[in-house]
Amino acid sequence: MKLKSRILKLMPILLVLNSCINSAKIKPPTNYEILIGLEKAAEEGKKIKTELRIIKDLDEGISQAINENKPILLIFTGYGVINSRKLESEIILKNKEIFTMMKDKFVNVWLYVDDIKDVEKKCAKLQTFKFNGNYQPQIFILDSTGTKIDGGIGYEESKSQLLHLLKKYER
Repeated sequence: MKLKSRILKLMPILLVLNSCINSAKIKPPTNYEILIGLEKAAEEGKKIKTELRIIKDLDEGISQAINENKPILLIFTGYGVINSRKLESEIILKNKEIFTMMKDKFVNVWLYVDDIKDVEKKCAKLQTFKFNGNYQPQIFILDSTGTKIDGGIGYEESKSQLLHLLKKYER
């Protein structure tokens, strides 16, 4: 009897949940779709890291910028930051002009604020105290000595302003 009364009490809730699921007609992705998405993301990440020659250390980036006489495109990012992945896939990879300028005209330094190897949280502290920010992605242009000359744009601004920012400081 107890089981029957519990089922009867849960029945209205189950009916509401079922109608919500059916009315939304949302299908979860299949394992195959998830696998394809992960493979695509891995390919995009590999292309960005190798072709743009991403540097993960600001001092190393400054040294390279001095040697190449180029400005630095500094991006504070994070492995677990969805807008950072969107910046890569929707803005950098889909706009050939942006991608080419980043590749040819800038030294690309990407500092990952959530890198587990950064025990002292140097990247996050640098962003907070030297660049007055704490959101990712956040984009700056530095001269070859590492001095900030422009930027502080985030993901939303980067949709319309990244190309303009790059053109302004390309060499």
